[in-house]
Amino acid sequence: RFCDTIIFGLGFVGFTLMIHLAKYNIRVTGIDKDKKIISNLKKNKTLINENGLLQILKLGNKNKSLIFDNKTPKNSLAKIFIVTVGTPVKNKKVNINFVEKCFNDISKILTINSLVILRSTIPVGSSRTKFIPLIENKTKLKCGLDWHFVFAPERTVEGNALNELDSL
Repeated sequence: RFCDTIIFGLGFVGFTLMIHLAKYNIRVTGIDKDKKIISNLKKNKTLINENGLLQILKLGNKNKSLIFDNKTPKNSLAKIFIVTVGTPVKNKKVNINFVEKCFNDISKILTINSLVILRSTIPVGSSRTKFIPLIENKTKLKCGLDWHFVFAPERTVEGNALNELDSL
């Protein structure tokens, strides 16, 4: 299975980003653990209401530039991995377990010159102390030399996300 980019988490942030990339003919695989979300997206159904989104979804499904799955592909040629999974807060503590699982999955398919973009909200310093070392320890590849990392928290507003992704 070939794709240029894998997005983990197909909630509002991940799915609108996926559609934005597809608009520019970038092949994208979207991964979400919720099988109902995956099933609906394959049938061109979504609860996310953005101007132009449904048309791009339909075209992407038709021409197979959008791939939806609930598991990370074991064999992938993707070089860009974007993490947009939720980080729920309970008792004033951020749960980063979903992000950690994504980074574990990424470490299994990351190759030289890959780019990992983290858009999920995480505690300050977590990239440096937890997530970058997780990939480095599992792959023996060094961040900044062998692969690259960007922390780019989401900033889009519902109803205007596709326009903002163009302009921001």
